[in-house]
Amino acid sequence: MSVTYACRLKTARLEVEALETIDDLSLTIAPKVVGLIQIGSEGRSVVLIKRYEACPGEWLARSTTTKEPFSEATAVRFQADVQALASRGLVYPYLRLLMHWLVSSETGTLVVEGDWSRMRKNRWETQFMLEEVDRHLTSRSPA
Repeated sequence: MSVTYACRLKTARLEVEALETIDDLSLTIAPKVVGLIQIGSEGRSVVLIKRYEACPGEWLARSTTTKEPFSEATAVRFQADVQALASRGLVYPYLRLLMHWLVSSETGTLVVEGDWSRMRKNRWETQFMLEEVDRHLTSRSPA
């Protein structure tokens, strides 16, 4: 699934840089940058194209619009990705809010939307991020 949106060039570059810093973690929750397309004559705006490689060809829906429980395999994979971020002392604020979690149409894979340039190093907040993710996953675990 690809995600495309228009933004300022500076914003896009910051997000690309942020995603490049975690590329070696091979996270399923994070997108890969496919490209930047310049729009406008001055070149200050671009279309940023990102793809979630964990769910190719699938539709994504906000997890808050679905009622199905997250499978155990999905939860384990999601927690492993979040733990990988936390092990580097990284916090991604969009992880705390269920409305930023997207679930894929066929496999039920969870990914996270948002501006990845907002990811930051903050070892003190990592525990809170892990607890919030665990709380959300538990609330949607199979009965």
